[in-house]
Amino acid sequence: MLITRSRPWSYDLRARDVIEPIKASIRIDKENPYRPSQPDIDIRVELVFDGIAELDDYIGLMPKRDSEGNLFLILLFTQGLVAIAVWSGVIFQIVVRGWRGETALGIVFAFCPLAGMWFAWRYQRPMNRAKRMLKRFPHLAGPITGEISLDGIILRQGQNRHWYAPQSLTRSDCTERGFRLRLASLPGRWIALGARNFDGYSEHVAFRILQSWRESSLAVAKEKAQLVLNDWRRADTQEQSIDFKGTVNRAESLRVPAIRNVAILQSIGACVFLLIGLYPGVKLDQLQNAIFIVLGGLLVLTSSRLWWSYFFSAQVRSWEQEGWLGDQHIAILYDNMCVQFAFDQIKSCVDQGDDLTVSLEDDSPCYFSRSMVETDNAWEELKRRCASNANKNDLSAH
Repeated sequence: MLITRSRPWSYDLRARDVIEPIKASIRIDKENPYRPSQPDIDIRVELVFDGIAELDDYIGLMPKRDSEGNLFLILLFTQGLVAIAVWSGVIFQIVVRGWRGETALGIVFAFCPLAGMWFAWRYQRPMNRAKRMLKRFPHLAGPITGEISLDGIILRQGQNRHWYAPQSLTRSDCTERGFRLRLASLPGRWIALGARNFDGYSEHVAFRILQSWRESSLAVAKEKAQLVLNDWRRADTQEQSIDFKGTVNRAESLRVPAIRNVAILQSIGACVFLLIGLYPGVKLDQLQNAIFIVLGGLLVLTSSRLWWSYFFSAQVRSWEQEGWLGDQHIAILYDNMCVQFAFDQIKSCVDQGDDLTVSLEDDSPCYFSRSMVETDNAWEELKRRCASNANKNDLSAH
């Protein structure tokens, strides 16, 4: 079922604000006969895509400079320094003292950092990174349709529909190969929209839309979110729908890449400082050795605290959520994002009395609580529909 293409007044005003300066520059070019002729300017503020996201798209759009890439560059640099130091020692031993029995063992150890550099390079190649991400999140590949505009992005995958506000898309990027859609609500993953999947892809248009997203206001996003949710409801009217609205409070694990990467860097720094301060081969005075040992000890403490938080700690996050549950679909609005999915996407349900956790096929969770619905009967009916469809899907999987 297609989404109506009616636009709110805010879209028309913002589109005019973006297009008018471009038209003005075109008029200036035409009025100045001495100005060199300029190529035709694409003034679109919307890109429509319909195709299949494949492995090649993720390889071509893989970012070269991100937290993971920078971390491996530091690892390669560290291994390179270790390799230079070890080989210098081996060559010095051979030139000064000649070949000895332990020289062969030293050469074997000297190849270890070189092997580590080779494995790190192989692990960090765009092809291997793309394969790992798609293996972890297989739902990112496959048929995908939708549109990118000043109001955000609409994705359609089968019966599922998603709308994301500009505020959640500011980390996205575009190149001549396509659009890299990075969502704030999906850490550690992104969606590759190859140029071949667009109806007339233009990097300049994509960059113009990105700039508008980064300058958009939160008030416009909230207004657009309500319009999208209302459009979906009118297009999929259910007589037996159940409305819900309220606040979700959840303790979320801190096992996220940002904390892990900082902990790894601090652990590496601690090892380097302690090695310099404690290794007798480094010719430093006592004060310098003490400084390196103290710095290494501090990094050990901070990295240990980060690793503890990464594996064992959690933070409480709250957000407002509203939507409706029909006979075949569930529509939810939260965090400036709308999502509608069919019941056959429900993989499991965990009933905790006054709380219900629904897990989807892509492992994303949805949370409901008794305070979100008006009556006890509506709450029991909501749990029954979700649980019955989860049981059906579990039986069909077997």
